[in-house]
Amino acid sequence: MSNDIENQLSEKIKKSIFYAIQLDESTDINNEAILLMYVRYVDTDLNDIQEEFFCCLNLKTYCTSEEIFKTISSHFQKINLQFSNCIGICTDRAAAMTGKFNGLVTRVQQIAHKNIISTHCFIHREQLAAKDMNENLFDVLNICIKIVNFIRASAVDTRVFKVMCEEMGSGFKNLLLHTHVRWLSRGKVLTRLFELKTEVEIFLRDKKSPLSDYFENNVWLAKLAYLSDIFSILNELNLKEHLGRLREKMSKYFDPTKDIRKNCNWVINLFVQSDQNILSLTNEEKLIELSADVGLHEIFRSNKNIGQFWIKVQNEYPSLAEEALKLLIPFLLHICVKMVFPH
Repeated sequence: MSNDIENQLSEKIKKSIFYAIQLDESTDINNEAILLMYVRYVDTDLNDIQEEFFCCLNLKTYCTSEEIFKTISSHFQKINLQFSNCIGICTDRAAAMTGKFNGLVTRVQQIAHKNIISTHCFIHREQLAAKDMNENLFDVLNICIKIVNFIRASAVDTRVFKVMCEEMGSGFKNLLLHTHVRWLSRGKVLTRLFELKTEVEIFLRDKKSPLSDYFENNVWLAKLAYLSDIFSILNELNLKEHLGRLREKMSKYFDPTKDIRKNCNWVINLFVQSDQNILSLTNEEKLIELSADVGLHEIFRSNKNIGQFWIKVQNEYPSLAEEALKLLIPFLLHICVKMVFPH
């Protein structure tokens, strides 16, 4: 059955004018290195851009860019899928993925579509904004992270803590797991910790953990209460404070001149005239012709699905639709493969 599903999906991808992949590697509980891949493509049956789980591949030895590339290439050859139609690749920006000379992205770019777009997950980019938190609060946050991870890192401790909370009639049954990437959720983590502070202190004392001493420190508890009460506001202030620096910092990581959105507003605002489009003269004329079509304008306004619209006009405006789909198919987030892995 799984082979049949994979074959059906492979055939759909082959029919698509372009496709984009999102991938990540990790190690499972059996210490097996695995590579997960998701795909975005044009489903000609549904006339829409679809996003599907593509495959799970084993990395037999090392998790280097060379081994990952060989594994992907071997699988693509097996299902007879061409790299030449790959228009996008999304990764988490690890060295093996994006090394300038030997990274996976570089290897794929050499054989994929000439206009392939490499995207770094936007959530990982946001994480950069949280690197410079106020030092006065940083120690409290770090201690809170240690406390949460001490309980949540062990499946047994997590279950025992849940039972203890149930027996004490607590409003919540568990702590929220801290994550560096989803930094805007830290306020919820701290709030939950403060609301369960009594239960956490008892649990840590039973485990003879020195972390329990912090709950006897009224100053530390006051700081925790302060953070848990206003962290949503701190998030907003933190974000505003860093926006200027983040733009400057981003330019060090990502070349602004390679922003795929630059001069491409026509894809989503095709009925708004602009002098900034980077289209050929022929496509510029086609865009003017399309934007003057009252019928298509009405279809666009009633549908609001950009992908479906460009697929619908593909037969009438093939070259223009092709340029639009090159920008719409690639992944922007790396979240699909991350949600599969337990960590």
